[in-house]
Amino acid sequence: LYCMEAAAVVLAAGGFHHETLRLRQWLYTHMLKVGDDANLQVVLGNLAMTVKRLGDPHQALDLYRKQLGLCHAPEDTQRCLGNMGIAFRATGDLDNAAACFQRQEQIARSHGLRGCLAFALSGRALVLKDLKQLDEADDLQDEAEREAKFDGNLLLVAQICGFRAEICRHGRQFDQAMKLHKEQERACLDLGEADELAQSWGGQALVYAETKQFELAFKFWSRVEEHARRSGHTAQLAVVLGNRAVATAKSGDAAEARRLLQ
Repeated sequence: LYCMEAAAVVLAAGGFHHETLRLRQWLYTHMLKVGDDANLQVVLGNLAMTVKRLGDPHQALDLYRKQLGLCHAPEDTQRCLGNMGIAFRATGDLDNAAACFQRQEQIARSHGLRGCLAFALSGRALVLKDLKQLDEADDLQDEAEREAKFDGNLLLVAQICGFRAEICRHGRQFDQAMKLHKEQERACLDLGEADELAQSWGGQALVYAETKQFELAFKFWSRVEEHARRSGHTAQLAVVLGNRAVATAKSGDAAEARRLLQ
């Protein structure tokens, strides 16, 4: 298992996500045959993560549900619930997303899992942001950031910068949003986190688009698109193409907008 999963990690890092998918599907079938539930639980989570990255959160949810039934340790259960919350949010099911993050928070608090608590609080905040409850969302992100810093999770701290920037953008606080995205970008460069760096570029592009600075927006979206194509991140590619299409239509080029949507 460990050698095969290590190979899957290397393939995913190189952007070979369809090959990663086939390898993890083989591992799933093998663990089913040998009846190794402990390792099957791990394989299901990794397989779901790959499927979601390739743009199918519904199938990912099916896999996470199977994984949850095999989780026994609190650490495994809360991690699965957090991933389910992300997948539910990706499908637009905010009620179930919130329920997953709340259950994750309860487990994290009762077992003193502060890093996991930061993830759960941040997830709940994202749902509140989607529901336009921006003040409540920012308060939760503030608590999540404190917990992440205490736990030493610098990647989550960088992600929370991006989430707080989204809240500012929705509240039309564009200068503060850009400041937070730039802070997120610097942190990701220091950490060498390419995926999260691309997220910061996408956020900056949205701020530029909202303020009618379309040339700068397209420049940053081009960076995101290049990363998504190179890394095989299908879901991220779909998002950036959709955002570019909307901005292109607003800038007056309807034909190009239709091409991007297609």
